[in-house]
Amino acid sequence: MARPGRPAPDDFRRELLQKGRIQAAVLWVTGTAVGLFTLEIPYPQWLTTPQVWVLVAIALAGAGLSLAVPQDRVRLEVLIFFLSVLAIAGVTIATWFTNGLQPQFIILYALVAGAASLIASGPTAAAITAACGLIPLLFVLWFPDRRVFRQVLLQIPSQTLVALFAYRLTQYLTQDRKEKQRLAVVAKTSRILTSLDPDALLEATADHLLEVTRSNACFISLIEQPGDYLVNRIVRFVPGTFEPGEEEAVRRLRFKVGEGLTGWVAAHGEPVLCGNPLADPRAKQIPGTSPVEESMIVVPFRVGGQVAGVIRISREGLYQYTEEDLQLCEILANHVSAAMEKAWLYQEARRLAVTDDLTGLGNARGLESRLFEEVARARRYNRPLSLVIIDSDSLKQINDQFGHLRGNELIRMMAEVIRENVRACDIPFRYAGDEFVILMPETGADEARIAAERIRRAIEERGLMIDGQRITVTASVGVATFPDHASDAEDLIRKADMAMYAAKAEGKNRVVVSGRPA
Repeated sequence: MARPGRPAPDDFRRELLQKGRIQAAVLWVTGTAVGLFTLEIPYPQWLTTPQVWVLVAIALAGAGLSLAVPQDRVRLEVLIFFLSVLAIAGVTIATWFTNGLQPQFIILYALVAGAASLIASGPTAAAITAACGLIPLLFVLWFPDRRVFRQVLLQIPSQTLVALFAYRLTQYLTQDRKEKQRLAVVAKTSRILTSLDPDALLEATADHLLEVTRSNACFISLIEQPGDYLVNRIVRFVPGTFEPGEEEAVRRLRFKVGEGLTGWVAAHGEPVLCGNPLADPRAKQIPGTSPVEESMIVVPFRVGGQVAGVIRISREGLYQYTEEDLQLCEILANHVSAAMEKAWLYQEARRLAVTDDLTGLGNARGLESRLFEEVARARRYNRPLSLVIIDSDSLKQINDQFGHLRGNELIRMMAEVIRENVRACDIPFRYAGDEFVILMPETGADEARIAAERIRRAIEERGLMIDGQRITVTASVGVATFPDHASDAEDLIRKADMAMYAAKAEGKNRVVVSGRPA
C-alpha cells in the first residue's frame, strides 16, 4: 500500500512562488504604499494613525516572508497560510478604520485571496477560503458598527468566491500541465527504453528519473537468485548528495529481501511513498552513511510476473513527493518491466544461440565470433593466444558397445572435467561431436601444453561409470599458439587441429604442440 505524504503544493505552484518571490515582495510594498497614499488622513497624523501602522506591518511582513521562501513543502504551506491570514486580517482592520470608504482595500483583499489560493494546495486553499469569510465575520460580530457592517459583510461571499475560483482555475491549469507532462514523459520513456542491453536500459531509466522527478539520487536494485538478496545495479545521484566515503558504501550495498524499505517493497511487490523515512519503522539506515531528512519513493518492477528489482528515488527534505510523482514512477516501472523482459529474452536467445545444449559450453558459432576477437586483441597488444583442441579417443567404442545415450554421458563428463580444470580467463567450447576447443588468452605454447596435459590426465583418471563398471576414457590433444604457429584465426585452429591428429597418429592419449614431436 502506498503511503501518501502530507498535502503539499506541486512543483508548478512552488515554482510560481519561488520564481516570483521578488515580484511578490515588491507587490506587497507597492500595493501597501498605494493604500497608504489614498488614505483620507492628513500626513502629520500618519504617525499616530493605527491603520497606517497596520498597513506598514503588513507590507514588511509580506515582503520579508516572500523573500524567505523555504524549500520544504510543508513549511511553504504554513508560510502561504500565514501570509494570507495576515493580509486578510490587515485589510479587514484597514477597512474598519476607514469606515469602509477605501475601495483599494477591497481590491487588495481580492488579490490576496486569489493569489494565495492559486499557489496553495487543496487543504491550504480551503483554509484560506474559510479565512476569507470567517475573519471579516468575526470583526462584524465583535464590533457591530452599522457604519461598516454592510461593507465588511459584503466581502465574505465575494472574496470567498474569488478564492474558490482561483483554486479551481489552478486545479484546471495544473491538471492540464500534469497530463501534458505525463504524456511527454511516457513518450520520452518509450524512446529511451529501446536498448536490448539490460545495463544500458537501467542506466537510461535512472538518468531519466533523476531528470523528470528532480530527485537527488536514484538506485536500481536487482534481486539475486535464488531471490534472497538485493544488489545495487545502478546508482545515480546529484554531486554533493553523499560524502566521499559514503558513495562507495552506497554502490556496494547488498541486503536481504524484506530488509529496510527497499527490501520491504521487493518482498511485498507494492510501491511506497514515504515522506519521512526516519519515522518509518520499515526503513533502515544504509551502513556507512549518516541520517538525513529526505523523502523517498520506492516502486517494484516485474519480469515474467515476478518482482525482479526495485527502483528507489530520494529528494532532500521531508514530504517532497506527491501522489502524482508516485504515479509517474509506477508508469516508468511498468515500462522498465516490459523493456527488461524483452532485453533478457533477447540476451537469453543470444546465449542459447552460442551455447551447446548438451554441455552448456559455447558452441561452434560462439567459437567462431570469439576466436576472431581474441586474435585481433592478441595482435593489437602483441600478446600470445593459445588454442587447444581435445578429441575423445573412446566415443566410437562407447557408442558401439553401450549406445549413444552413454556416448552423451561421455561428452558431458569431458565437458565437466574441462570446466573444472580451466582458468577463469580461459574460454571452453564444444566444437563438434566429441571435439572441444579451449581459447587461452595471454598464454604461450609451453603454458598451454601444461594446462592441456592436466586436462588430458584428469579425463583419463575420471573415466566413465557404466552399469557399475568403470570404463577407461582417453583423449588426444593438439595445441597451437598465435603468433608462433599461425598468422590468423583460421590458421590457428587449423594448426591445432593438425597437432591433435598428430597425437592420434602417434598412439592417442597424448598432447602434441604444433611443430613439435609428441
